[in-house]
Amino acid sequence: MVQVLLHNSTLTPAPAGYRLAVEKALAAAGATLGAEGEVSLADRLVLAIQLDLQDDIAVIDLEQFDDAVLDLVFDLAEATASFVVMAGSTCATPATGRVPPGWSMGFQASGTAERADFRAWLAGDIEAQQAEEARRTAIAEALAKARADRATKPAKPFFKRLTDALFGKSI
Repeated sequence: MVQVLLHNSTLTPAPAGYRLAVEKALAAAGATLGAEGEVSLADRLVLAIQLDLQDDIAVIDLEQFDDAVLDLVFDLAEATASFVVMAGSTCATPATGRVPPGWSMGFQASGTAERADFRAWLAGDIEAQQAEEARRTAIAEALAKARADRATKPAKPFFKRLTDALFGKSI
């Protein structure tokens, strides 16, 4: 699962308008919002959204990664005038304006993107995040295998290992 954060800007609507903007953007895209924040598009679950109306932010868990879903994230960012933050970088949409040069949260600014550029940026970050997850999984599996192999081999006594290390295996 890949997470995307919609972070408020100075142009983001007030808390009462934030949820309404999200609902309008979903309706305009033909998506339905479930009671638990699950969003379906063309009868398939595409993402889950958690709104924090106090801070005007949203956390989106992407279940699908096709162009329609990436466009839906763009539409949500446009409707709420939010910065899109993912994997340590941030991107603005035309409704948000520019990303401040020294953004206080320390994220790498990717600039302002139109729909096609935004889709490419988000798809690239998704691929990078999935590659990192695959690398971590491979490391975890290798460690588990090494631990299992070590557990099945009989342990050499400490003195034997010490003499082998100091004098070689000749003694």
